[in-house]
Amino acid sequence: GGRLLYEQTLAPKLVKTVSSFACERGISIVAYSGDDIICETTDEWTDVFLQYNEATPESRGSWREIAHKFKVHKMILLAPPSTIAEIRRALVDVLHGEATITQAISTMLE
Repeated sequence: GGRLLYEQTLAPKLVKTVSSFACERGISIVAYSGDDIICETTDEWTDVFLQYNEATPESRGSWREIAHKFKVHKMILLAPPSTIAEIRRALVDVLHGEATITQAISTMLE
């Protein structure tokens, strides 16, 4: 095993901002904490990670709890492509440059 040289995580305030944004719009969301995928509740959207041979998403409490208990490395919003396209600009505005957004799959906004 190698040793970790650098680790960047999201600030708890940012985790709460993104999770509130998603929850207000009824959008599913997951977070990576190391190799684990965590969420508030699992649903048909969080289950898509099973087909990609990723870790099984696990419900770990409210986003407020997750923000303070876990190191969150990235968050992914999950929704139909039309919804993702519709919310992208609004999420950029909410982030105020505190994080970057990327999209590799039409149903996921990271």
